[in-house]
Amino acid sequence: MLRAVVSRMNLEAARAVLLARSFESRQGAARVLDEREWADCTRAGLAAPGAAESFEVFLAARAAAVGARLQQREPALSCLPLADASFRRAQSVLVGLGLLAGLGTNLFNGSDRFNLFAPGVVAVLIWNLVFFAALLMRAILRRGQTERRRVGRVGRFAVWLASQAQRRLAPGAATPPPAVVDFLQDWHAAARPLLTARFLSALHLASAALALGLIAGMYGRGLVAEYRVTWGSTFIDAGQAQAWLATLLWPTTALTGIPLPDSTTLDALRHDTRLSAAAASAAPWIHRYALMLGLVVVLPRLLLALFGRWQAARLWANFPLPLADPYFAPLARLHAAAQARALPPLTGHLQLAAMVFPRALSTPAEAGLRALVAAALGDAVALTLDEAGPAAEHLPPTPPASTHALVVCDLASTPEADTHGPLLRRETRLPVALLLDESRFRERFGEGSARLAERRDGWRRFAAAAGVRVLSLPLVGLEPHAHAAAFRALLGLGEGAAP
Repeated sequence: MLRAVVSRMNLEAARAVLLARSFESRQGAARVLDEREWADCTRAGLAAPGAAESFEVFLAARAAAVGARLQQREPALSCLPLADASFRRAQSVLVGLGLLAGLGTNLFNGSDRFNLFAPGVVAVLIWNLVFFAALLMRAILRRGQTERRRVGRVGRFAVWLASQAQRRLAPGAATPPPAVVDFLQDWHAAARPLLTARFLSALHLASAALALGLIAGMYGRGLVAEYRVTWGSTFIDAGQAQAWLATLLWPTTALTGIPLPDSTTLDALRHDTRLSAAAASAAPWIHRYALMLGLVVVLPRLLLALFGRWQAARLWANFPLPLADPYFAPLARLHAAAQARALPPLTGHLQLAAMVFPRALSTPAEAGLRALVAAALGDAVALTLDEAGPAAEHLPPTPPASTHALVVCDLASTPEADTHGPLLRRETRLPVALLLDESRFRERFGEGSARLAERRDGWRRFAAAAGVRVLSLPLVGLEPHAHAAAFRALLGLGEGAAP
C-alpha cells in the first residue's frame, strides 16, 4: 500500500518527481525519452545510495536522472530556474518598495512642521493593529483546518505570481508542450502552501520595511531641518487631543515614564503661541512614534516573517508530495521487487551481445559472467553468448536488437593483432568492450605471480591501441557486487574504476 504523502523528500526532489510524472504519463513522442532511456533512469534510481531501503530515495534519484535528460531535450524547462529567480526578485522588490514608501513620506516632503497626529504614521499603526486582530480571529476560526485549506486569496495570488514568472520560457519555446503545462499545473497545486508561506513572509518584511522607512524618514528629516511640532483640527479641542494621544501612545509613556504634555501645552502648540525651541521641538514626538512603530509594526512583522521563513524551510525540507496517483503504483511494485531481489526485466532493457574467444566458457565462468551482469545492471538484462573460436575467420553476426557488444577473452592467451583484432573491429554500430577472464591463468601460475601483472599490461596496451575499454578479473569464484561498478564503466554506463 502506498502512503498518503512522502515525508522525507525535499522540494527539488518532489518537483523532479512531478516533472517525470508529467512526461512519463504522456504517450508516444510527447514522452520525449524512449523506452530504453526511461528504463536506464529506473536502473539509475535503483542503484542510487539508499534506494534499496527507501522508496522516496528511489523516486528522487530516478526523477533526477529523468530531469537531467529532459533538460537537454526540452527548451521550455529552462523556465524553472528563471521562475525561481523571478519570484525571489519579486519578493525583494516588494520589500524595497515598502522601504522607499516609508522614507519618502517624511524625508522628501519639504516641510519643517511635524504634525502632532502624524497621519501617515498613525494610519500605519491602525492598519497593523486591525491586521493583527483579523489575523488572530482568522486563526481561531480556522483552527483545525489542514495547511492546504488555510491558504486563501494570498495563496492564489502567490501561485499566480509564480505562474507569471514561469511564462519566461527559453527562446524558441513560445508555447510550452502539453507535458510542461501539466507539470506546472500539478506543481502550483502541490506547492501552494510553500509559495504562500514565502509570499506572506515577503509581505511582512515589506510592512516592517515601510515602518523602518517611516522611522528613518523622520530622523533623517530632523537631522537636516529643525522640526517644530504643530497640530490643528476643526472638530477636536486640546483636551480631546490630549485624551486621543494618551490612548494611542500609552505604551511609550509606560515604557519611558515620560508623561505627555497637558492640554494647555497642546493648546499653545495649536495656536502657534510663541514657545521656546525646546518646548516646540518635534524630537520627543519623533521618539514616541518611532518607539510605537517598532513595538506595533517592526517587531511583530519581523517575527511573522521569520515564522513564514521557518514554515517555508520546513516545507522545503519535507515537501508533502501526494502518492495517491496511479502513476506511483507500478514504481512501488518495482521497488518492492528490487528489495526482494526479484526484479523483473525492465521495458527497453539492455541487450548485451558477448563473443567468447578462443574457447567456450566453463560452466562456473559462465555463471560468474551472468552474475556480474545481473549485479551491475540491476535486472535480467538480455545476454547472448556466442563462440568465435578456435579461429576468428568466421564470426557469427551480432543480434540486431543488441545495444552493447562485449568480447570475452582468456588472459592465458597472448594478444595478437591478426587473431584478436578482427574480434574488436567486427562491430561498427555498437560500443565494443573487452573482458579478460583470469581464471585459467591464475589456476596455472597462481594469484601472486608476476606474470599476471605482465600479461594484464600487455592486454591493456593492446586494448588501448584498438581504442576499446578493458577489464580483467577472474570469472570463476567472482564476487559480482564487488566488480559491478567497474563492469558498468566498462560498458560506458556509469562511474567505475575500470582498468
